[in-house]
Amino acid sequence: MNAIEAFAHWAATSTDRHSDKAVLLATHAITDVFACMIAGVTEPGPVIARRALPVLAGVATGPSTVMGQDAGAPPMWAALANGTATHVHDLDDTFLPAINHPSSVMVSALLALAQEKCLSGAKLIDAYIVGLELHYALARGLMRSHADQGFHTTVTVGSIAAAGACARLLCMSKLQMAHAMSLGVSFAGGIKGQAGSMAKPLHAGLAAQHGIEAALLAQAGYEGRLAVLDGEWGFLQVCGGPDAKGWSDEVLAETGKLPLAIETKGLMVKRYPCCASTHRVIDSLLELRAEHGFGPDDIERLTATLPMGNFRNLIYHDPKAGHEAKFSMEYTMAAAMVRGNLGFLEFEAESISDPAIRALLPRMEMKAREAGAEKSNAEIVPPHKLQVQLKDGRVFERERAHAKGTVFDPLDDVERWGKFSGCCLGLVSTAVAEAMYAKLAGVAQMIDVNELVPAVFKPVRQGMRQRDARIAAASGASRLKAEAGAGAGAGAGAGAGATTA
Repeated sequence: MNAIEAFAHWAATSTDRHSDKAVLLATHAITDVFACMIAGVTEPGPVIARRALPVLAGVATGPSTVMGQDAGAPPMWAALANGTATHVHDLDDTFLPAINHPSSVMVSALLALAQEKCLSGAKLIDAYIVGLELHYALARGLMRSHADQGFHTTVTVGSIAAAGACARLLCMSKLQMAHAMSLGVSFAGGIKGQAGSMAKPLHAGLAAQHGIEAALLAQAGYEGRLAVLDGEWGFLQVCGGPDAKGWSDEVLAETGKLPLAIETKGLMVKRYPCCASTHRVIDSLLELRAEHGFGPDDIERLTATLPMGNFRNLIYHDPKAGHEAKFSMEYTMAAAMVRGNLGFLEFEAESISDPAIRALLPRMEMKAREAGAEKSNAEIVPPHKLQVQLKDGRVFERERAHAKGTVFDPLDDVERWGKFSGCCLGLVSTAVAEAMYAKLAGVAQMIDVNELVPAVFKPVRQGMRQRDARIAAASGASRLKAEAGAGAGAGAGAGAGATTA
């Protein structure tokens, strides 16, 4: 039995009776996706993606809801738009064994399909849990080597695992499941070189779209090569890199027999809207800042020492725009030091050009430590080290192997709600956000996931209309004020000229 057959056999036949813990963690992940999707819905990339939907889909509407617009879309196009919106701030969760963003991909794909079929929340959660397990199964043979070749695993591993998750949602047979994942391999393309551009968040949307597309093709009878993961010219050989271990018979035999990855490996729920490679250092910096009371003017130098893989992710050392700053260790340290936190505002244009942050940048330094055993096992997590040198000679150091928000240091109820409510600011009131949050907490009990349309999608759309009206009114008031000022100036000039004459 090859890798795809082993994974498909488990994914098509495993129980849908999951532990309360697994269901709760999946519910948290779905809620976090909605938080990130809401926060990203008004950003330029998602707006452009929605504008392109009628042309891409060839129809003006469809059964699946698109966050931010009234018209629906066919499932795979709704998944494209929603996945892009979810990933645009880089605030969506990370699955460290696969070094990717699985939830933005899978929830966008599964929800779009589930809406079309009027499926239950329990079905959605089951397919999500199975899909995350497929991420882990794939990662065991590929990581970290595959990612170190420059592949963006959100769209490579994500496309394959999402195909399996969608096949699970559609109750496909073992053979159909295997072909869906095989076809997912043919969609698995995307590189880290797009980091810091509008294209990077599109990768999550593309992986969601591809997962649906591969599953529907397989359901219709389309087939792929079943040895395409581990056979000759397969994904492992072509894209795995020199340190990828592949899937031994022993590893394949363990498929479905280990405790679920969602419980034991968990997801990193992000607190800052920037690359996960920065988070451990930022956590350490904010902790040390709070403990010792130093400020920006006290800093002689901040030095972050990261594992080579994380070091290579952070390619912008003097970012000129917010989407670049998300992939800059130097900027995120400087901004966190000046502002005391990292939120959406710290990646806006006015923050990128803030003189206080710019003045601190030359004192920020990032170093790499050579990669070791983690090259062939992403579950080996070397610590990220921060050294703080103050002008008065004091030196503080801290190492963190795991960021806040991981299974090792999870967010509590207050922190999860704080993230959700913060993502809703400017679009809905606190009371509406609370109602949305409560509805999402009960997704496992929903008879039909379309209950989310009036409870979540429509309030956000209404909030966008009200926001647009406020912006238009403010713009109109500013224009009238400018015109009045120009008229007064012209009148004064004419009067002066007449007097002179």
